[in-house]
Amino acid sequence: MAHMKKKSNRNISISKKILPTIGLLTEGLSGQYQAGVWPGIVDAVRERGLNLICFCGGSLQVSPSDPWDYQGNIVYKIAQKHDLDGLIIAGSLGSYVPEQVLKEFLGRFRHIPVVTLAPTCEPVPAVFVDNRSGMRSLISHLVEKHRYKKLAFIRGPERNVEAQERFRIFGSVLKEHGIAVDTRLVFQGDFTRRCGVEAVERLIASGRECDVIVAAADETALGALQALESHGRKVPDDIALVGFDDIEESSYVTPPLTTVNQPLYALGKTAVQLLLRLLGGETIPRNTILEAQLIVRQSCGCFRQFGDGGKISRAVSHQKKLSVSDVLDACGDADDGLFAEYAPEIIALFCNDVNGRRGDSFLKIIDRVAHACVDRSKRLSAWSALFFRLWQYVFTRCDARVFARADDLLHKARVICGEAGLRKQGIERIRTVRKNRFLYMIGDALKNSLAIDKLMDVMCEYLPRLDIDTFYLSLYEPAARMPGKKSRLKLAYINRKREKLRTEGVVFDTDHILPDGILPAHTAHILVVEPLYFQMEHFGTVLFEHSIGEYQYYKELKEHISGALYSAALIKKVRHQTDVLAQANRELKALREKEHEYLQAIKGELALGRKIQTGFLPRTLPQPPGWEISAAFMPAREVSGDFYDAFLLDEDQVALVIADVSGKDVSAALFMSLIRTLIRVFSERAYKSGENPFNAVKVVNDYIIQHHVQQDGHCMFATIFFGLLRPASGELCYVNAGHNAPMIIRRNRVVRELKSTSIAVGLADNFTFSQQQVVIEPGEMLFSYTDGITEAKGPEGDFFTTRRLVGLLESERTTAGETVEQVKNALNDYYKGTAPSDDITMLAVKRALSPV
Repeated sequence: MAHMKKKSNRNISISKKILPTIGLLTEGLSGQYQAGVWPGIVDAVRERGLNLICFCGGSLQVSPSDPWDYQGNIVYKIAQKHDLDGLIIAGSLGSYVPEQVLKEFLGRFRHIPVVTLAPTCEPVPAVFVDNRSGMRSLISHLVEKHRYKKLAFIRGPERNVEAQERFRIFGSVLKEHGIAVDTRLVFQGDFTRRCGVEAVERLIASGRECDVIVAAADETALGALQALESHGRKVPDDIALVGFDDIEESSYVTPPLTTVNQPLYALGKTAVQLLLRLLGGETIPRNTILEAQLIVRQSCGCFRQFGDGGKISRAVSHQKKLSVSDVLDACGDADDGLFAEYAPEIIALFCNDVNGRRGDSFLKIIDRVAHACVDRSKRLSAWSALFFRLWQYVFTRCDARVFARADDLLHKARVICGEAGLRKQGIERIRTVRKNRFLYMIGDALKNSLAIDKLMDVMCEYLPRLDIDTFYLSLYEPAARMPGKKSRLKLAYINRKREKLRTEGVVFDTDHILPDGILPAHTAHILVVEPLYFQMEHFGTVLFEHSIGEYQYYKELKEHISGALYSAALIKKVRHQTDVLAQANRELKALREKEHEYLQAIKGELALGRKIQTGFLPRTLPQPPGWEISAAFMPAREVSGDFYDAFLLDEDQVALVIADVSGKDVSAALFMSLIRTLIRVFSERAYKSGENPFNAVKVVNDYIIQHHVQQDGHCMFATIFFGLLRPASGELCYVNAGHNAPMIIRRNRVVRELKSTSIAVGLADNFTFSQQQVVIEPGEMLFSYTDGITEAKGPEGDFFTTRRLVGLLESERTTAGETVEQVKNALNDYYKGTAPSDDITMLAVKRALSPV
């Protein structure tokens, strides 16, 4: 299909009084590629007085740099339902997904005119840069100019069309020069710096040598440069390096990076122009291709920007004077707004100074333009490219005298731009330091905003200092893993003034982005929509009215705001959990009053405390038919942090508990009694209500986190083995929260250990404790214990060890009670009169060989 014509189902004309609205779908505006395209889109929209809404939703479904990036895709669904007249879709949006996924995504927007910034599988008009000519020039330069034979290549994402094209041209050019692609020197990448570092690490580790590394993107090349420097490999002396994209940083690094320039500003502007033609009912080409240009710098091995950038031959005839119109036709194509503004005048002054063989008008305007670039944060690389084209023109068409004069002027112009570049670098460093310091201050202020009202106050105080004069905060109704159909506008800050809203905010349809009447219908606006989420939790959106400020702030600000909203949500959840626990405490009031009497007695007399603590342990152990349960409790001091329990949930199920609380003092004993009570009460309640009795472990964990974390950050914790035994079948379901692994003994041999299924109780908030299940067969015994046994110390300070314990368990014994007594006696012998160093607790459960 050579041309495309799409009509909006609303038949909107640009000439209507109500301004048309163009949408842009992009991962964000902080990336070098997106930041290069965005100004062209903005300028084109402003020239026509249109509305623009940029939806920053991250990469489709997956991103190599952020596992949660796909959560931002939610704003694409909002864009799908929003009343847009036309849409531009960034070409890098679907870099990491299969073709079918991208096809289905594009299919959502068939109801409106669409232009993409990369060719796609769908019959959608696309504007993109000619990767083929740029990559061909780059590889030809390396092979023909530098005679490189061993070329390594770091690829882009596997499913990215542009990445595939760049690698294909790489192989094609090598083949034309009789060089085979060495697959051992080809590394998979994803356009990130990280993959450049990883590729170099793999290359060096392999011991293989190469002449030059070709990276599919400048970001990747900069990562490779960093890795090469860390290994002491100099570029280009030891190994050459080139990239693709000509991002701004590539001209500032040392050495400056040889690359291929993509006219990103023109790409964005052309996309808007094509979309407006579609809106006007015109037919446009299926593909609009912009030319890429080789930018030769030092990293490939060239030491001058002019004269050695490739093979250039002189024409047969040589001009003695320059024609302004001819030079302008050959060299004056504009790349961005500033370039288009000054290029014709610069070329005219250049021709006049060369033809007149005197004068410095050309150098004066270059000095003025260079300073304007720095002051207006514009790139200088476009002017370097213009100088190169001028040099090529005079070299190939002019006689020696004209060439000498032109060459001297261009060399001085390069020096002027170089000095301006150094000044720009210095300014950028200062801005970066200030930006990072200020963003840290904002992040800290937002982080401490633990309520929505405080968060909004902080936004109104700090964001205007970033030249963000208008912004809006909306929250989904209700906040959830997926946004609802309704949102609530909580904050509207317009032209440095906070608008008065109802206390509860203004409710509106989520796909409207803002309530009706907030934005003036006849005044153009440019909005950037950033989704607010933290991992799986979605909160709403923040909208920024785009200004001349640094739009790279938007992503960092939305991350800070999302983090603050998440903290506020956590506090709300904690308060709710506190209310639940308070209710549980009221239900346990009578039990706590009884326990209070014991605690008072413990404070008065430790001996009595030991007696009271022993009272917490079961006086009798249940003995289901065909089973024997035996236990032993040997505190090292008057009170202990160990405990065990065995009780019936009903006639068919027995609960078995053994635990070890951190510490050995009175606080550990008190803590032990509390945990024992909570486990028994909550497990019995859960069982009676049809819920999982193991939820008692989670309740204990949440209670400890909530009430027993000290101001210095230290906390009490406990290791717990909690099992539910069905005597009829021998099935044992259990949770082992960091406790010593109980052992199953069969025929005087340890056959299995029930190892930890999770961390100890009290170490992590809102933790899920997983369950396991085993079957205790007839004749087998389950032996559980605390670490006071294996870590018992003899007179010489040696531990009793697990090996000794296993030896005892594997000796001939017939009952659980005999086994417990044998271990107790062995420990007493091992102490040889010394005081125990830790509490000792055992719980043995044995199944008879045959049913009773």
